[in-house]
Amino acid sequence: MQGRRNNHQKPALSKNRTTQTLDSRVAFGQPQIALGHRTENRTSVGPRSFDKLRIISPKRSGSPTSGWGGFFPYYAGYPEGFARAILESAALSAKAVVLDPWNGSGTTTFAASQLGLTSQGFDINPVMVTVARARLLPPSEADSIEPLAEEISAHDPHAARSIEPDEPLGMWFDESTAAHLRAVESAIRKQLVGPMTQSPAGLQLNNLSGLAATFYVGLFTVARDLAAPFRTTNPTWLRVPKEKEKKVTVPRKVIVAKLIEALRGMAEALAARKKSTSTEAGHANIALGDTTELAVPRNSVDLVLTSPPYCTRIDYTAATRVELAIMASLTRTLPKDLSRKMIGTTRVPKHDIVIDNVTGLEWSQVDEERKLCWVHPDQAKARRAIAVPLNGEALAIVQRQKGIHATHVFSFRGKPIVQVSTKAWYGALKRAGIQNFRWHDLRHTWASWHVQSGTPLFVLQELGGWESVEMVRRYAHLAADHLAPFADRLSALSVTSEKFGHVLVTVPKIERLEAPVTH
Repeated sequence: MQGRRNNHQKPALSKNRTTQTLDSRVAFGQPQIALGHRTENRTSVGPRSFDKLRIISPKRSGSPTSGWGGFFPYYAGYPEGFARAILESAALSAKAVVLDPWNGSGTTTFAASQLGLTSQGFDINPVMVTVARARLLPPSEADSIEPLAEEISAHDPHAARSIEPDEPLGMWFDESTAAHLRAVESAIRKQLVGPMTQSPAGLQLNNLSGLAATFYVGLFTVARDLAAPFRTTNPTWLRVPKEKEKKVTVPRKVIVAKLIEALRGMAEALAARKKSTSTEAGHANIALGDTTELAVPRNSVDLVLTSPPYCTRIDYTAATRVELAIMASLTRTLPKDLSRKMIGTTRVPKHDIVIDNVTGLEWSQVDEERKLCWVHPDQAKARRAIAVPLNGEALAIVQRQKGIHATHVFSFRGKPIVQVSTKAWYGALKRAGIQNFRWHDLRHTWASWHVQSGTPLFVLQELGGWESVEMVRRYAHLAADHLAPFADRLSALSVTSEKFGHVLVTVPKIERLEAPVTH
């Protein structure tokens, strides 16, 4: 998970008048709080508001072992009480929005929801998104969990006859056990995961129901329990088995019994929570997202409460290895690929590192005749080849570089460009009068202009090579902005009220539209 990682340090507070980007002073590994200023009379938090916040110790005494929280044993990070105390003391309005860009197991979004606040949470790990969504399951669903568990567990016991050669569950379990676990996961997927989540545009975890997420968490619990022989001194991390080490062997009936037991316990804990909850739960939008690429609209968030990961060599995917294996058929996410995207990743590519798809562009990747250039899979975040159409201006820029360097399109003094944040870059920004602008913001600008020009989001996803449409939806709010000038075309209309309630509409001037001539 790209979230929770510190149990000992005091929270670091940062004030940020705009929530458009994360504060550059973020201290990784420490809980972070940022209060924003909102417009439209929604929320305005003054500069002294930090003095009024109730900030208790963020240290956890250990993972909860009972109740609803006992089913989410991802202990790294701050406890629910820490988040709740801050949110309660922040005196936010009913329309306030809370953001956690490293949402992890969803402590912030859960606490905000319990207080009736709207919240947004993002995480790059699909397992943590699933856990956070399960955590928000309303108590009203408690009664349906056990009957559904019985129905899913009754699926054809002979369905698990074999597994794929690359079955990730085979890392800890023998072939028979891995096949039984995969069969149960398949039954959950077929019964509870529909086309809105498994869409043609790719996996949309933001559409995964809380009920489906709960069943996945139940299966996570079973798999973690069965893989206990591979548990490390960190109780949430599982190690990779040594060569020829004996793998876990468990019959199907044990797996089914453990799943029903886990889900029954979750149903009872959820029902008990209903008695202690009086406030109507607030809406929470929890989605898959890379924090480094989030573009949060200006003035859209009132409070940011998060715990960024340590900026050290820690592979956070190790905490969810078995869960990622369980979800592999749904997410198609390889742990090693997810690991490379993590802050502080321990994985270094074997190939030469290319700093940027633009500066690293080679002539072998350019097809002038078809007006295309190609991004190789090992250069793309999604690990798949991307075809990039070149418009007239882009093609002209590329053609002007011919003859300058033998292999690379862009070079400086005979060498390929490997660094973009240079004196030349900052000098160009200064001459243009542009401030607070990064090289990567060129991509955001390009995408924004496309949307404002009417490019559909699914087309933009392909053009930009984004892995999921969810990552493109951040630009959706721009789609209507370019229509504003057309609304003014009716400004010539005026309305006058008469004595007896009649309304007179006068049209001083409207240009006459010529109808096309048809034959």
